[in-house]
Amino acid sequence: MEERVADTVAQRRLVMVLTACFAELAIILSAVGVYGVFAYSVGQRRHEMGVRLALGASRRRVMSVVLMEAMRLIVVGGFAGAGAALLLCRLLASMLVGVSAHDAVSFSAARGLMVVIAIVASTIPAAEGRTDVASVLHSE
Repeated sequence: MEERVADTVAQRRLVMVLTACFAELAIILSAVGVYGVFAYSVGQRRHEMGVRLALGASRRRVMSVVLMEAMRLIVVGGFAGAGAALLLCRLLASMLVGVSAHDAVSFSAARGLMVVIAIVASTIPAAEGRTDVASVLHSE
């Protein structure tokens, strides 16, 4: 009997495992993408950060400017992603088992996870954006 039950759920188990693997890959790719975008942004703004530091701004203040830009983009992206998810949930309704297509808990958990990942991925380049004031001002 156990064999028959295992054969019956084998295909669904495979789909579930593949879906989980692709979800993990999507999370990793989104974290790497956010990190890359903000690392590039911090690299492009290195001169501006050096000038701010030379004029007396603290490193904490310069880092907060970068993080505020990141938070603005995270909020806009969160709303855009939630809107797209609501529009596309009808396509996914046939694949969901035990969850409605408009499940608020699932949407909130996914959005919360992506916000946390984006905050961590944008904080790393902001913290690593150590700017040597002399080298930045000397380069111009």
